[in-house]
Amino acid sequence: MEERERALGLRERQPILVSPDGRVDPRLSECLRRSAFSAKSQGTQVTYALLYRLFFTFLWQRGLDWDEASEDDVEDWEDWRRRGATNPAPVDGGTWAKERAALKLLYAIAAKRGLVSSNPVTLTSPSDVKTSDVKWLSPRAFRLWRSVGLGGMLPGGLEDEA
Repeated sequence: MEERERALGLRERQPILVSPDGRVDPRLSECLRRSAFSAKSQGTQVTYALLYRLFFTFLWQRGLDWDEASEDDVEDWEDWRRRGATNPAPVDGGTWAKERAALKLLYAIAAKRGLVSSNPVTLTSPSDVKTSDVKWLSPRAFRLWRSVGLGGMLPGGLEDEA
């Protein structure tokens, strides 16, 4: 198996998506192998691949393959993911923004390669994305965080034996 993977140019731990009927689309695999997708961190690639699987399953249930998605399909997917009555775990704006970015990336790669006529992900970013709660530290609080959090000290200044 390793020899066949090397011959195909597959990287170690490269995501490979298998359709419900057991097929691997080599065009999709190529999009994941040599593109902006492959430049993403390993964790991001895994997260995106799981997301693609969910979206492609949604399409499959509509009788569509991944390369047949339309703007309407993406809008229906967004509606179901965020507000669908039958969705057991609707997602918030921040999660949808990440999912949207993942889909937009894949379809931009596919459009650039001529695998789809255009990118069906045209939705704008959600307006309900919660910004991070970044707190600024005073110099004294930073020194305490550095000593206790990184240096292994107790808040009183003594070394933590544990």
